[in-house]
Amino acid sequence: MGIKYQADAELIFSHRTVLLILLCVLLAFFAGFATHKLMYVSALSSQQYSSELAVSLRADDTHALQNTKVITLEEGSGKQKPVSTEKHVKQLLIRDDDFLQAERLKLSIAEWAQQNPIDALNFSLSKQRYELLQTIAFIAGSNFDEAFIAWLNKNSAHSQYAYLVHAFFQGAAKTSPSKALEVLESIDDDGRDLVRTTVIEMWAKQDIQTAYDWLAQQPQSISRRDMQLGLFQQLIQHEPMRAVAEWGSLTNGQKQQLAPILAESLFKEDVYSALDWAEQLPKQLRTGAMATILDAWAERDIPEAALDYLLTQPELLHEPEILSAAVASLSRQSPQLLTERLDEFPHKLKLQVIEHAASGMVDSSVDDYERWLQSLPEGSMRDQASLAGINAQLQKNPEQSLALAGSLSDDYLRAIYAEGALLQWASFNPQAAMAALYSLDRLSAEQKQIIEKKIQQELN
Repeated sequence: MGIKYQADAELIFSHRTVLLILLCVLLAFFAGFATHKLMYVSALSSQQYSSELAVSLRADDTHALQNTKVITLEEGSGKQKPVSTEKHVKQLLIRDDDFLQAERLKLSIAEWAQQNPIDALNFSLSKQRYELLQTIAFIAGSNFDEAFIAWLNKNSAHSQYAYLVHAFFQGAAKTSPSKALEVLESIDDDGRDLVRTTVIEMWAKQDIQTAYDWLAQQPQSISRRDMQLGLFQQLIQHEPMRAVAEWGSLTNGQKQQLAPILAESLFKEDVYSALDWAEQLPKQLRTGAMATILDAWAERDIPEAALDYLLTQPELLHEPEILSAAVASLSRQSPQLLTERLDEFPHKLKLQVIEHAASGMVDSSVDDYERWLQSLPEGSMRDQASLAGINAQLQKNPEQSLALAGSLSDDYLRAIYAEGALLQWASFNPQAAMAALYSLDRLSAEQKQIIEKKIQQELN
């Protein structure tokens, strides 16, 4: 009995010992983790100012770079000592394998670019650190650095030239858009039009009135017309009603290009204002503008309202582009609406309306499509509606496509579409296709022989 008691006691003691050891290990782990976390937070706090500036560094914001000092920590102490920007960049470049170091590198290269952008550029190019080029060029542009402009003019064949030019003038536009455009004319660059558009867009976002006033003082030229086009696109986007007031200042070519864009922007403000503006346009401009408005109206707003308006405008109904845009949108939104009001369209336009309505019907409900198809009188109207079903079913159900093709009243169309359906069917079931061919009673023997020969050629 004494021996058993002693053994049990030893076992209990052993368990307690193990638990105590585990508890000590856990305490040591959490203590180590807490110490590591505290050290990390402390180190991060010491760099918080620089890190936040680095994260905020973007191509469109150089304010964070003003009065920024590059600092490093002395080994074994918490004191800070200034170092040269160039030296600091080179130090960071050696050990930029973590996020914090990479962000500090961006900040340091930014300050170097403030001091000497050409040295910073040459260093980054020599190390193939192309991700730093945008920052360098942007800052050089914001300062209109003449040495950098001279470098651009001497190195137009450089592989990074276009990238540097674009970034430089983004920075320049941030400081002074008007001066950026003047300097741009001295740059020998085939992509100047793209850069000019970027500058104009940035200026328009800052102060569109000043941009317009500056442009009005420029002599007439291709360059001025290009700038005017870019500026007007910004005006359409942000102030469409003012764009209407300035419309007369555009050339005919610019009006042709911008009429649909302005029409859509006006539609977003008020559909009836957009219609009033489009109605007074010359015919060559009205077509594109009206097509855009009716397309947007039918698709995004109330289809019935768009259709009501269209049916009260005989002149618009007989313009194919406008009619096509409107009924195509209606067929996607509400094909049943078109089929229900088909009789309200002029007779000679019904086939075009049926074409779009049938496509919309097939996509939304095959059963509804087939019921509507049977309600149409035999002849050209049913044939037109059948074509949508033939094309829609051709790949997935050539048997059904063939049945529709065989019902066409036009001999030529019947032979053409039946052949297409049979060839598709024969590609995976030639025996069934061949049997179906000779069961068609509305194809002549000669037509069947021609189709059979083509099937055989496809199989061989």
